[in-house]
Amino acid sequence: MKVSVPGSITCFFYPLRHRDPRRAGSIGLGIAVEDVVKIRARVLRSDRVRVRSNYPIGDEIARACAETLGVGLSVRYEFRVPPGCGLGTSAASALGTLLAAKLELGERPDPTWIARRAHEIEVQLGTGLGDVATIWHGGSVLRLRTGYPDRVKTVRVPLRERVVTLEEPAPIDTRKELPRLSERLLEPALAYAQRLARNPDPSLALHLSRRFARRLGLNPPRDGSIAMLSRTRFRLGERDGARRLRVSSRPFPKMISSVT
Repeated sequence: MKVSVPGSITCFFYPLRHRDPRRAGSIGLGIAVEDVVKIRARVLRSDRVRVRSNYPIGDEIARACAETLGVGLSVRYEFRVPPGCGLGTSAASALGTLLAAKLELGERPDPTWIARRAHEIEVQLGTGLGDVATIWHGGSVLRLRTGYPDRVKTVRVPLRERVVTLEEPAPIDTRKELPRLSERLLEPALAYAQRLARNPDPSLALHLSRRFARRLGLNPPRDGSIAMLSRTRFRLGERDGARRLRVSSRPFPKMISSVT
């Protein structure tokens, strides 16, 4: 079964690392974007895991999904941009692999079960910046609490633009870079989140995202920002010659209902 899954652009974040997935995640702002990865999964008779992709990736996410489901899997990933470019591909891959496998098994997928298991995989592998929660809710989402996606406290930040454009997608390895960022460096994201919660204005959101990017030593455009955690520059609205992604406004449960 083949499914198309949204991703997430994180604008700023403060990670809360914890072994308990009910407490782990990140506080911050994310924007869900459509069709970041297409995934085809086939259940194998053996317990093997096979992965193919249009970009080089490891098999950790597919293997964790297979272990969660208790089956062998053959998975094909088709990414819009290379993983590591700040589009939440690890979260999208976990969600999509679990969903495609459930459909392949002939089972009716439970969106809450899939999202919680994907969140647990992100916590286990040390990837993601609250991306599962952003994809779960859809649109532009300020996360004020951590934990399971369906339990996270959020505030909507209404966007006028329905398109995000990317300039120069530049990948990094989130698992290597995230531990290098000190708590002191990331701490302003907590104040940014409270400020944005009081005034959920998209112009303020972009301004805070730029400030956060500069704090991390990145170089955001004046009319956009950087997709965390990467060096990919993004802007809201149409731009000539840029890679174009639509904002995904549908919550994950509604997305699942459209494919079952």
